Amino acid sequence: MDREARAVQLKTAGKTYDEIATEVGYTNRSAARKAVVRALERRPAESVEEMRTVEGLRLDMLTASVWKIINDPEATFDEQIKAINAAVRISDSRAKLFGLYAPVKVEAKGNTTMTVVFSSALENTGGMTEPELIVEAR
Repeated sequence: MDREARAVQLKTAGKTYDEIATEVGYTNRSAARKAVVRALERRPAESVEEMRTVEGLRLDMLTASVWKIINDPEATFDEQIKAINAAVRISDSRAKLFGLYAPVKVEAKGNTTMTVVFSSALENTGGMTEPELIVEAR
């Protein structure tokens, strides 16, 4: 693997440019950043599905690290509670990323009943489109 590809891999894993420079052998953080930008500019744009897959893999890695803390008998209670809270946030991110939440329906009483449906949540494709507001007067 060439240096630029390795720099992109490290950036994707959440490393700072200073860490990338040290690990890959760039003279400073600016050189590491320029290498990442150059490599990304040469790559074709990722599709939404590819980006979702990469983000899902990141969430998997985060979940695995959090579960280690939750199940660690030597972790303090506070550490385990923080890890549980992190797991809940990760799970929420996953549900949003893959469109797992049920549709939201809101009704207003009065002269008109208004129903709000976020249509992207109705699709089983996992599409991450902008929510569509449907208003029905009755």
